[in-house]
This record gives sequence, C-alpha cells and structure tokens, in this order.
Amino acid sequence: MGGTPAAFGRIPARDAFTLLELLIVIGILTTLMGLTVGAWLATSGGNALVGAEHLVVDTLRQARHTARTSGGPVVLVFDKDARQVRGVSRIPLWQEGFEGFDPTDTRITPGGRTGAALAPGAGWSSEWSDPALGRPIDPLPRLNRLERPNRRDGWILSAAVRPPRPRVGENRVLPVVAVVESGSTALEQSAAGLLLVTYDHLVQVGDPGRTADVRSATWQVVGWRTDPAGGRTILTSHGVASQVGSATSSAAVDPAGPIGGDRWLELAVVWDGTSLGLLRNGRTLAVTSRSEPATLPDPFTPAVITGRLDIAMTGQPADPRVADGLLIDDVALWRLGADQAAPLPRGIDLASTVRVVARPDGSVAGATTIVLRESTGGRSAAITIDGAGRVTSLVTVP
Repeated sequence: MGGTPAAFGRIPARDAFTLLELLIVIGILTTLMGLTVGAWLATSGGNALVGAEHLVVDTLRQARHTARTSGGPVVLVFDKDARQVRGVSRIPLWQEGFEGFDPTDTRITPGGRTGAALAPGAGWSSEWSDPALGRPIDPLPRLNRLERPNRRDGWILSAAVRPPRPRVGENRVLPVVAVVESGSTALEQSAAGLLLVTYDHLVQVGDPGRTADVRSATWQVVGWRTDPAGGRTILTSHGVASQVGSATSSAAVDPAGPIGGDRWLELAVVWDGTSLGLLRNGRTLAVTSRSEPATLPDPFTPAVITGRLDIAMTGQPADPRVADGLLIDDVALWRLGADQAAPLPRGIDLASTVRVVARPDGSVAGATTIVLRESTGGRSAAITIDGAGRVTSLVTVP
C-alpha cells in the first residue's frame, strides 16, 4: 500500500512579520528609548540640583543650631572655585579658669561660675609686675596671635563676669579682658578687649500725662578691635558713644535688658573676618561691618591681660584701672578658621563665592543669595537667606 505525505497530514504554513512591520517596531522602540533616557537624564540632573539645595539649607540650619548652643558665631563659606561648602572650627588660643592657683592668694576666690574665679582688688596696681601673679597676664606664642597676614581668620574673646551693683552718678570702669602687645598693659597697645562702664539710664515713670525722668544705674558693655592701620572700632551695648570713665545719661537701652549686677553674665567680642559683634549671653548687642583684611602688623606679639588695664582719658596720661569688685571666670580666646568641607553634587556649580555668618541669637549677618547652576542643562536655583535666617528658593528653567 503506497502512501503519500497527504495521508499523514500537512504541516500548516506559519505566518511571519514582514520587513515593513519589523522596521515599524524598531522605530517605535527607538523612540521610546530616547524618551526614557532623556527623562532619566533630566531627572538625574534635577536630583543633583535638589541635592545641592538640601546641602545648602541643611548646612545653614546646622550652623544656626551650633551658634545658638555654643554662644559663638558660625561662619559658612560657599566656595565657587573649590565647589564646596566649608564650616568653621573654633581653635583655642588661650583659656583660663583660674584653677590651680595658690589657695592663699587673695586675688583668687572659690566663688566662681565654675570653681575658682579671679577677684581683682585695689592693690593690684602695684602688684601687677609681681611674677607670682602668674597667668592673669600671659604672653601668647606668635602662632597664636589673633589675626594672621593675608588671612580672613576670625576670633572670639569671651569671659564670664559677675559685676557689683552700680550706683547712680558713679564713674567706674571695670576692665574684663584684653589682648595687648606683650609687655604692655595699655588699652592703646591692645588689639581687642572687653570692659564694663557705669551707665545712668533715664527711665520715665508715672501715669500718662504725668511722667518724670528717673536716673537708673546699670552697666554698659564695651568691646573693641584695633585694625591694622591703628583705627579702633568700639561697640557698646547701648548703641551710644561712651567716653570711658564717665557716667553717661541717655534714653538708649541695652537690647538684652539692663545689668543690675550680682549675677553671672557671659560677654564676648567677636570678629568674623568681615564684621565686629558684641554679645551678652549669646545675644547680639551690637554689630558693625568693616571691609579691611583681618590682619595685624607682623611685629605684634599678643598677650592676654585680665582684670586690669591702663586707660588714658582725654588729655590725661594713662591711668591704671583695676576691676575692683568684679569676679572673672572662664576667660577664653578662640580663632575661627574654615574647615570641614563638603563638596557640591557633581554637575552643580556656584555662581559666586558667598560667606554667611550665623549668630548666637539666631540671626544671619546680612541678607544674601546663593546661586546654584547646572553645568549642563541650564537650570539654576537662587537660595535667598534673610537676616532672620529664613530661606526661600527659586528654580529657573531655561
């Protein structure tokens, strides 16, 4: 019996894509791939810009928190050339808590803020050159001077003080601490310092329509810095010019409230490289801007002096002033130096170098804008920081 292939069944022919259909499918896949890759690239660039914004905002938030908790300003530098954000470290140059002195020394009292304290007395004028006095006048190594040539270092000079109660009409000056030329005790040879001056404040009392001005005594905080040209910037807590050694009457007030005495205060004068600030218990009392480089003459060799200073009145020779009745503790001198760098995300640049100073009272030194730009893509973000530390961001798309 002969058979044919038909007897076993025929294998049906299979359908296939034509060349035209294949080309259409390949075209669709190519288009989808282009759209997907383009969207991915755009998202990647956007993420980098958003990441840079977060870096700026988070760094500023941390700086403000650190300034509040440490009691000193924190400086941030957004460096265009280095493409990074640098924080600021506080490098101790000199510290004194007045511990370890001879317990029989009447200039040291156990009633300090933290342990012992310095208690300047009237007899110090003749005893100041006594080598047994020790560290209340202490030369610093040249490497530890406040400001170095061609640098914009900042510094903090601070001390805890407990002043006596002031009296109306009193003409008293209480030197707290100063950085002077080594071997000198004169304000005229100082680079920076703090002192308290009696101040008569006029207060209005009485009912509406029947008021009278009453003089009330308080302490005025005075801080200063001497620039390389010899000019002296003086800040006062009451925002008025004060002649050292004279009782001044004015309606001006201390923004942190009057100082009545018999309680501990933390005072500081701060140079951040561009501006000088005066602080009390972490609150800004006064601030002023300067533009000259923060350097001192090279021959200047600093020494720290506490509780005593020679102050020359107008037309009079220098007169030794001793902080009689004042308790001084925890004196410190710090240098503010930039470090702790954080790089910007890849593909993000800064339009310019910006310096931001966060103060202990939560404010920021001057409103400023930080502009971030994509190196490719053309988008940018302008981050604006106002004086209160509030941050806004505006993204520009080409």
